[in-house]
Amino acid sequence: MGQAAPRLLFRHTCTYLFNKPPNGHQNPMQRFQLKRDDGDISICHWSADRPTHQSASGKPVLHWAHANGFNAQTYGPLLAPLAGDFDVYAADARGHGLSTLAADPAQYPGWTQYRNDLISVVEHLCDKADGKIWLGGHSMGGCASVMAASIRPDLVAGLVLADPVIVPRSARVLARMMFRNQGGFALAVNAAKRRADWPDAETVKKAYTGRGAFRT
Repeated sequence: MGQAAPRLLFRHTCTYLFNKPPNGHQNPMQRFQLKRDDGDISICHWSADRPTHQSASGKPVLHWAHANGFNAQTYGPLLAPLAGDFDVYAADARGHGLSTLAADPAQYPGWTQYRNDLISVVEHLCDKADGKIWLGGHSMGGCASVMAASIRPDLVAGLVLADPVIVPRSARVLARMMFRNQGGFALAVNAAKRRADWPDAETVKKAYTGRGAFRT
């Protein structure tokens, strides 16, 4: 018999995760590196009960996968308060944050590699926890979490998804045709126009401080 499918928590549970008040702990974040032959995956860790990520706490484990163009630490205000009830981890995806895995768009045109990288992280965390873990994710991270769970349901206790990008095949084909006729995908075109060169770190900090992750 095949593995049972992971459970999916719907909107009311996502609301709990996003709106749960802080538990009174500071829950400082730590980082560690998951070493691979092709580079390192940088992983953030929040825990209320122990100073390092080296041993299991006995609490359920949650991994949160970030959206395209974000990084794991962006979600600190959301994830740190959860550390009273979970061991919380969030990895920087390939080409994002402090992870050093190769990220040539010509070599990795789709999101399958994000799925494979996430499976590596989940395997590591499951070994540490000696059991299944929860996968959460936003947008691209939600999609990667679903893809990882479909390949390795034996590692996943359930899914908590925020605005996951899950598009039927027929819609993807139609979208490609539209993008071709319109000169490209608007989000990608606009992203390519963003400023890439800065004179110093202080200028970058001033430009982004206070802007937040979203306009709304």
